[in-house]
Amino acid sequence: MPRLRQSRRVAYTQDHGPPLYYELTGDPAAPVLVMIRGLSRTLRHWPEPLLAALKEHFRLLLFDNRGVGRSRSAHAAPQWAAVLRQPLTTTSMANDVVRVMAAAGVERAHVFGMSLGGMAAQQFALRHRARLMGLVLGCTSCGGWQAQRPRLDVMLSLAKGRLTSQRAAIEAEAAVQLSAGYRQRHPEVVDAWQRLAMREPTAFATILAQVAAGMRHNTRAQLPRLKVPTLVMTSDQDRLMPPSNSVTLVGLIAAAELFWVPGAGHDYVTEQPERCARAISRFLHAAAAS
Repeated sequence: MPRLRQSRRVAYTQDHGPPLYYELTGDPAAPVLVMIRGLSRTLRHWPEPLLAALKEHFRLLLFDNRGVGRSRSAHAAPQWAAVLRQPLTTTSMANDVVRVMAAAGVERAHVFGMSLGGMAAQQFALRHRARLMGLVLGCTSCGGWQAQRPRLDVMLSLAKGRLTSQRAAIEAEAAVQLSAGYRQRHPEVVDAWQRLAMREPTAFATILAQVAAGMRHNTRAQLPRLKVPTLVMTSDQDRLMPPSNSVTLVGLIAAAELFWVPGAGHDYVTEQPERCARAISRFLHAAAAS
Protein backbone atom coordinates (compact mmCIF):
# COMPACT_ATOMS: atom_id res chain seq x y z
CA MET A 1 0.00 0.00 0.00
CA PRO A 2 1.44 3.43 -0.93
CA ARG A 3 2.37 5.74 1.89
CA LEU A 4 -0.43 8.22 2.63
CA ARG A 5 0.24 11.93 2.57
CA GLN A 6 -0.53 13.18 6.08
CA SER A 7 -1.20 16.59 7.59
CA ARG A 8 -2.48 17.72 10.97
CA ARG A 9 -4.20 20.91 12.00
CA VAL A 10 -5.07 21.77 15.61
CA ALA A 11 -7.14 24.87 16.38
CA TYR A 12 -10.18 26.47 18.00
CA THR A 13 -13.24 27.87 16.29
CA GLN A 14 -13.03 31.67 16.06
CA ASP A 15 -16.65 32.67 15.43
CA HIS A 16 -19.36 34.15 17.66
CA GLY A 17 -20.02 30.92 19.59
CA PRO A 18 -18.04 29.33 22.43
CA PRO A 19 -14.58 28.24 21.24
CA LEU A 20 -14.50 24.57 20.26
CA TYR A 21 -11.27 22.61 20.05
CA TYR A 22 -10.79 20.50 16.92
CA GLU A 23 -8.18 18.45 15.09
CA LEU A 24 -8.08 17.80 11.33
CA THR A 25 -5.76 14.91 10.50
CA GLY A 26 -4.95 12.65 7.58
CA ASP A 27 -4.52 12.87 3.83
CA PRO A 28 -5.76 16.27 2.55
CA ALA A 29 -6.93 14.57 -0.65
CA ALA A 30 -9.17 12.08 1.17
CA PRO A 31 -12.88 12.67 1.92
CA VAL A 32 -13.50 14.11 5.38
CA LEU A 33 -15.16 12.11 8.14
CA VAL A 34 -16.48 14.16 11.08
CA MET A 35 -16.63 12.14 14.31
CA ILE A 36 -18.90 13.15 17.21
CA ARG A 37 -18.52 11.60 20.66
CA GLY A 38 -21.25 11.21 23.28
CA LEU A 39 -21.95 12.01 26.91
CA SER A 40 -18.91 13.62 28.62
CA ARG A 41 -16.56 11.97 26.09
CA THR A 42 -13.67 13.88 24.53
CA LEU A 43 -11.96 13.26 21.23
CA ARG A 44 -9.26 11.50 23.28
CA HIS A 45 -11.75 8.70 23.92
CA TRP A 46 -11.64 7.61 20.28
CA PRO A 47 -9.32 4.54 20.34
CA GLU A 48 -6.13 4.98 18.38
CA PRO A 49 -6.49 1.69 16.41
CA LEU A 50 -9.86 2.94 15.11
CA LEU A 51 -8.42 6.30 14.07
CA ALA A 52 -5.39 4.69 12.43
CA ALA A 53 -7.59 2.36 10.37
CA LEU A 54 -9.99 5.13 9.34
CA LYS A 55 -7.14 7.44 8.32
CA GLU A 56 -6.28 4.97 5.58
CA HIS A 57 -9.52 6.06 3.87
CA PHE A 58 -10.54 9.45 5.29
CA ARG A 59 -9.30 12.76 6.57
CA LEU A 60 -10.62 12.89 10.14
CA LEU A 61 -12.20 15.95 11.73
CA LEU A 62 -12.38 15.36 15.50
CA PHE A 63 -13.58 17.86 18.07
CA ASP A 64 -14.60 18.26 21.70
CA ASN A 65 -18.25 19.15 22.29
CA ARG A 66 -18.86 22.43 24.12
CA GLY A 67 -17.95 22.26 27.80
CA VAL A 68 -15.99 19.03 27.30
CA GLY A 69 -12.27 18.30 27.02
CA ARG A 70 -10.23 21.12 25.56
CA SER A 71 -13.37 22.98 24.57
CA ARG A 72 -13.87 23.40 28.31
CA SER A 73 -10.36 24.77 28.77
CA ALA A 74 -11.05 27.41 26.13
CA HIS A 75 -13.72 29.09 28.21
CA ALA A 76 -15.25 28.89 31.66
CA ALA A 77 -17.28 25.81 32.46
CA PRO A 78 -21.00 26.49 32.14
CA GLN A 79 -22.65 27.74 35.31
CA TRP A 80 -26.10 26.64 36.37
CA ALA A 81 -27.67 29.98 35.42
CA ALA A 82 -26.19 29.77 31.91
CA VAL A 83 -27.37 26.18 31.47
CA LEU A 84 -30.90 27.12 32.49
CA ARG A 85 -30.91 30.29 30.39
CA GLN A 86 -29.75 28.59 27.18
CA PRO A 87 -30.26 24.81 27.49
CA LEU A 88 -28.11 22.53 25.37
CA THR A 89 -29.99 20.63 22.64
CA THR A 90 -29.00 18.10 20.03
CA THR A 91 -29.87 20.79 17.48
CA SER A 92 -27.34 23.21 18.99
CA MET A 93 -24.81 20.36 19.03
CA ALA A 94 -25.48 19.84 15.30
CA ASN A 95 -24.95 23.55 14.70
CA ASP A 96 -21.62 23.21 16.50
CA VAL A 97 -20.64 20.60 13.91
CA VAL A 98 -21.29 23.18 11.20
CA ARG A 99 -19.14 25.70 13.08
CA VAL A 100 -16.26 23.25 13.34
CA MET A 101 -16.50 22.33 9.66
CA ALA A 102 -16.48 26.01 8.69
CA ALA A 103 -13.45 26.70 10.89
CA ALA A 104 -11.62 23.76 9.36
CA GLY A 105 -12.50 24.81 5.82
CA VAL A 106 -14.60 21.70 5.17
CA GLU A 107 -17.64 22.16 2.92
CA ARG A 108 -19.00 18.59 2.84
CA ALA A 109 -18.22 15.50 4.87
CA HIS A 110 -19.31 12.10 6.06
CA VAL A 111 -20.53 12.19 9.68
CA PHE A 112 -20.21 9.48 12.35
CA GLY A 113 -21.88 10.11 15.71
CA MET A 114 -22.04 7.79 18.71
CA SER A 115 -24.70 7.81 21.44
CA LEU A 116 -25.50 11.47 22.22
CA GLY A 117 -23.21 12.29 19.29
CA GLY A 118 -25.45 10.12 17.12
CA MET A 119 -28.43 12.25 18.11
CA ALA A 120 -26.51 15.37 17.08
CA ALA A 121 -25.61 13.61 13.82
CA GLN A 122 -29.32 13.01 13.12
CA GLN A 123 -30.05 16.71 13.57
CA PHE A 124 -27.12 17.60 11.33
CA ALA A 125 -28.43 15.28 8.61
CA LEU A 126 -31.93 16.74 8.84
CA ARG A 127 -30.91 20.40 8.96
CA HIS A 128 -27.71 20.54 6.91
CA ARG A 129 -28.25 17.92 4.21
CA ALA A 130 -26.25 19.86 1.60
CA ARG A 131 -23.12 19.47 3.72
CA LEU A 132 -23.56 15.72 4.29
CA MET A 133 -22.09 12.93 2.16
CA GLY A 134 -22.83 9.80 4.19
CA LEU A 135 -24.06 9.11 7.72
CA VAL A 136 -23.12 6.59 10.42
CA LEU A 137 -25.25 6.41 13.58
CA GLY A 138 -23.76 4.42 16.43
CA CYS A 139 -25.57 3.10 19.54
CA THR A 140 -28.10 5.92 19.48
CA SER A 141 -31.83 6.65 19.37
CA CYS A 142 -34.42 8.80 17.63
CA GLY A 143 -35.86 9.64 21.07
CA GLY A 144 -39.50 10.24 21.79
CA TRP A 145 -41.83 8.41 24.13
CA GLN A 146 -41.47 5.11 22.29
CA ALA A 147 -37.67 4.99 22.60
CA GLN A 148 -36.34 2.33 24.96
CA ARG A 149 -34.44 3.90 27.85
CA PRO A 150 -31.59 2.33 29.85
CA ARG A 151 -32.67 0.13 32.75
CA LEU A 152 -33.07 1.85 36.11
CA ASP A 153 -30.29 -0.20 37.74
CA VAL A 154 -27.85 0.98 35.05
CA MET A 155 -28.66 4.63 35.67
CA LEU A 156 -28.50 4.19 39.45
CA SER A 157 -25.04 2.62 39.22
CA LEU A 158 -23.79 5.58 37.17
CA ALA A 159 -25.32 8.07 39.60
CA LYS A 160 -23.86 6.27 42.62
CA GLY A 161 -20.40 6.36 41.07
CA ARG A 162 -20.66 10.08 40.39
CA LEU A 163 -21.60 10.72 44.02
CA THR A 164 -18.76 8.61 45.44
CA SER A 165 -15.42 9.45 43.81
CA GLN A 166 -13.87 10.06 40.42
CA ARG A 167 -12.41 6.54 40.38
CA ALA A 168 -15.78 5.04 41.30
CA ALA A 169 -17.43 7.11 38.56
CA ILE A 170 -14.97 5.84 35.93
CA GLU A 171 -15.35 2.23 37.07
CA ALA A 172 -19.15 2.51 36.95
CA GLU A 173 -18.86 4.08 33.51
CA ALA A 174 -16.64 1.26 32.27
CA ALA A 175 -19.05 -1.35 33.63
CA VAL A 176 -21.80 0.19 31.51
CA GLN A 177 -19.75 1.16 28.45
CA LEU A 178 -17.74 -2.05 28.02
CA SER A 179 -18.56 -5.75 28.05
CA ALA A 180 -17.46 -7.78 31.07
CA GLY A 181 -15.10 -9.92 29.01
CA TYR A 182 -13.33 -6.91 27.52
CA ARG A 183 -12.89 -5.28 30.94
CA GLN A 184 -11.31 -8.46 32.26
CA ARG A 185 -8.90 -8.67 29.34
CA HIS A 186 -8.08 -4.94 29.27
CA PRO A 187 -8.10 -3.44 32.79
CA GLU A 188 -5.73 -0.75 31.52
CA VAL A 189 -8.64 0.99 29.79
CA VAL A 190 -10.11 2.09 33.13
CA ASP A 191 -6.72 3.56 34.12
CA ALA A 192 -6.50 5.42 30.80
CA TRP A 193 -10.01 6.84 31.24
CA GLN A 194 -9.11 7.84 34.79
CA ARG A 195 -6.08 9.79 33.57
CA LEU A 196 -8.25 11.50 30.95
CA ALA A 197 -10.83 12.48 33.56
CA MET A 198 -8.12 13.97 35.78
CA ARG A 199 -6.49 15.88 32.93
CA GLU A 200 -9.69 17.09 31.26
CA PRO A 201 -12.54 16.93 33.82
CA THR A 202 -16.11 17.56 32.74
CA ALA A 203 -18.16 19.87 34.95
CA PHE A 204 -21.25 18.33 36.53
CA ALA A 205 -23.36 21.12 35.00
CA THR A 206 -22.17 20.06 31.54
CA ILE A 207 -23.01 16.41 32.18
CA LEU A 208 -26.53 17.29 33.31
CA ALA A 209 -26.96 19.63 30.32
CA GLN A 210 -25.95 16.81 27.97
CA VAL A 211 -28.25 14.32 29.71
CA ALA A 212 -31.14 16.79 29.38
CA ALA A 213 -30.33 17.31 25.68
CA GLY A 214 -30.49 13.57 25.10
CA MET A 215 -33.76 13.22 26.98
CA ARG A 216 -35.38 16.01 24.95
CA HIS A 217 -34.14 14.64 21.62
CA ASN A 218 -36.90 13.49 19.28
CA THR A 219 -36.46 13.03 15.52
CA ARG A 220 -38.97 10.22 15.04
CA ALA A 221 -41.34 12.28 12.88
CA GLN A 222 -38.56 13.82 10.77
CA LEU A 223 -36.35 10.81 9.99
CA PRO A 224 -38.62 9.22 7.34
CA ARG A 225 -37.86 12.15 5.04
CA LEU A 226 -34.10 11.59 5.36
CA LYS A 227 -32.77 10.12 2.09
CA VAL A 228 -29.03 9.99 2.81
CA PRO A 229 -27.23 6.60 2.88
CA THR A 230 -27.05 5.66 6.57
CA LEU A 231 -25.23 2.92 8.43
CA VAL A 232 -26.77 2.18 11.84
CA MET A 233 -24.36 0.34 14.16
CA THR A 234 -25.18 -1.33 17.45
CA SER A 235 -23.81 -4.02 19.75
CA ASP A 236 -25.61 -6.94 21.31
CA GLN A 237 -24.36 -6.27 24.86
CA ASP A 238 -25.17 -2.55 25.01
CA ARG A 239 -26.61 -1.82 28.48
CA LEU A 240 -26.72 1.95 28.06
CA MET A 241 -28.57 2.30 24.75
CA PRO A 242 -30.75 -0.78 24.12
CA PRO A 243 -30.15 -2.17 20.60
CA SER A 244 -33.87 -2.03 19.82
CA ASN A 245 -33.40 1.72 19.31
CA SER A 246 -31.07 1.02 16.37
CA VAL A 247 -33.63 -1.36 14.87
CA THR A 248 -36.18 1.45 15.13
CA LEU A 249 -33.82 3.86 13.34
CA VAL A 250 -33.39 1.45 10.44
CA GLY A 251 -37.16 1.22 10.14
CA LEU A 252 -37.48 5.00 10.00
CA ILE A 253 -34.65 5.87 7.58
CA ALA A 254 -35.30 4.72 4.02
CA ALA A 255 -31.66 4.30 2.98
CA ALA A 256 -30.43 2.72 6.25
CA GLU A 257 -28.56 -0.53 6.86
CA LEU A 258 -28.01 -2.23 10.23
CA PHE A 259 -24.59 -3.51 11.33
CA TRP A 260 -24.25 -5.59 14.49
CA VAL A 261 -21.05 -5.71 16.56
CA PRO A 262 -21.28 -9.03 18.42
CA GLY A 263 -19.93 -9.50 21.92
CA ALA A 264 -19.34 -5.79 22.61
CA GLY A 265 -20.82 -3.18 24.93
CA HIS A 266 -21.94 0.38 24.30
CA ASP A 267 -18.44 1.64 23.42
CA TYR A 268 -17.99 -1.01 20.75
CA VAL A 269 -15.38 0.99 18.82
CA THR A 270 -13.04 0.63 21.79
CA GLU A 271 -13.59 -3.12 21.95
CA GLN A 272 -13.51 -3.92 18.22
CA PRO A 273 -11.88 -0.96 16.43
CA GLU A 274 -10.68 -2.75 13.31
CA ARG A 275 -14.03 -4.45 12.64
CA CYS A 276 -15.82 -1.13 13.07
CA ALA A 277 -13.39 0.78 10.86
CA ARG A 278 -13.82 -1.78 8.07
CA ALA A 279 -17.62 -1.57 8.26
CA ILE A 280 -17.63 2.24 8.28
CA SER A 281 -15.11 2.55 5.45
CA ARG A 282 -16.81 -0.04 3.25
CA PHE A 283 -20.24 1.53 3.69
CA LEU A 284 -19.20 5.16 3.16
CA HIS A 285 -17.14 4.34 0.09
CA ALA A 286 -20.09 2.48 -1.40
CA ALA A 287 -22.39 5.39 -0.52
CA ALA A 288 -20.06 7.88 -2.22
CA ALA A 289 -19.90 5.71 -5.36
CA SER A 290 -23.68 5.30 -5.66
